[in-house]
Amino acid sequence: MPALTATQLEYYAKNGYLVVERLFTAAECDAVHEAIAAHADGDFAAIMNPDREDFLSLQSPIRSKEAIRRTVKIMRDVMRDRRIVDIIETIYGGREAVGLMSQVLFKKANSPYASQA
Repeated sequence: MPALTATQLEYYAKNGYLVVERLFTAAECDAVHEAIAAHADGDFAAIMNPDREDFLSLQSPIRSKEAIRRTVKIMRDVMRDRRIVDIIETIYGGREAVGLMSQVLFKKANSPYASQA
């Protein structure tokens, strides 16, 4: 991962978020999406903490512990991916990043949450 530019750091400081294009390949994105979308409810509501088995199992229509564990591992691997961690640690001046929670928001067309901010 190339170092963040001064412009990117300024953008984050001003807006509170940063979009880094092509951080993951299309295949990587598809794999993560496929894994988590299988756990979406009929309304495609947000899924809180899908990197934690206890949380995902309560929210998922899937009852297979093995399927839930596979998805938890995928989501946790994303959170620990050096490409992301390096960016976060750069933004925060080299301090160690610690993941406290995660959330997946779906924006599926025509779902109740599609227009939610």
